[in-house]
Amino acid sequence: QTLASLQQTEHVRQLGVQQLQMQQTLIDAIPYPVFYKDQDGRFIGFNRAYEATFAVSRSDLLGKSVMDLEYLPMEDRKLYDAEDSHLIRTGGSASRIMAMPFADGKVHRTLYFVVGFARPDGSPGGLVGTFTDLDLADSLAGNGVATDQPGGGQP
Repeated sequence: QTLASLQQTEHVRQLGVQQLQMQQTLIDAIPYPVFYKDQDGRFIGFNRAYEATFAVSRSDLLGKSVMDLEYLPMEDRKLYDAEDSHLIRTGGSASRIMAMPFADGKVHRTLYFVVGFARPDGSPGGLVGTFTDLDLADSLAGNGVATDQPGGGQP
């Protein structure tokens, strides 16, 4: 290869690294737990809110499946695993209100969302999920914390 070709290849690689860093920063800025899995249902990423919610480290969970998550009840793990496999295969989505144990030792009422995604060639790519703590939202609203202020903040 020529020097110009090698420089162009390195530039493209650096752009890819920058893009990945920006995407992780974006995901970490989301105040709700976010996780994503590969086509085999193994975790390939999390955000900081997920780590805080379950008092876990992403480095300890990367490459594991939901069946490895000891902080979740076994029955829940089996249900998640079956649903995730189906959604990854079909590219479907699911949402529901459900109880979920957090690291604080309490079971929280959450609004849970997951969606399967495809690779550019149409084959199953993986799954992205998030959830919000409805108990926290109810608590904030009950304590007089304004949760909807028109014109009060960035869009």
